[in-house]
Amino acid sequence: MIRMFFYILLTLFGGFFLYNNFIYAVPQSYQNNTPQLKLTSYFRDTIEAKGFLQDITGRNYNDVSVTTKGKWKGDYGNLYRYYKFNKLENIKQKLQIKFDDSNKFMVKIDGGDESYEGQQYGNAVNLKYDLPVSYKNIRLNLQINEWFYYLGNGRLINKVVVSKFGVPLGTATITYDK
Repeated sequence: MIRMFFYILLTLFGGFFLYNNFIYAVPQSYQNNTPQLKLTSYFRDTIEAKGFLQDITGRNYNDVSVTTKGKWKGDYGNLYRYYKFNKLENIKQKLQIKFDDSNKFMVKIDGGDESYEGQQYGNAVNLKYDLPVSYKNIRLNLQINEWFYYLGNGRLINKVVVSKFGVPLGTATITYDK
């Protein structure tokens, strides 16, 4: 019984502290990192990616394949993403992106009415948005904190924290190679 109690505490609070630095990272702190990442350049055409999902204890519980297609016209563009999971319902997502300046942009997620701010500095891009999903015929809004880190030579790491009510539920780590 005591062991179960500590496991629940670790799961609820330990995950929060583990993700704390990631959740509150500041995009501007990456402004001097190279090579630079520009969404309008990297996400042109179609790119395939692979990754995995983890719960807050770090246990892998699903593999994911992602197909991303970008279409741009100046500072405005669309990213079409298709997530194919082994054990979960697949997700199609369209992000409408409009750059305000070279670092800040607005994102509208298909299926939602709100616009969210994104930022790109140096080799990093950060997006925070709500994602409406269906789970067992229940409609949920999950909070997404998504980071892209460009490593150079076409390699991009996409790290995503999924939360509900501010409590992290898990992460996704996805690798793109051009």
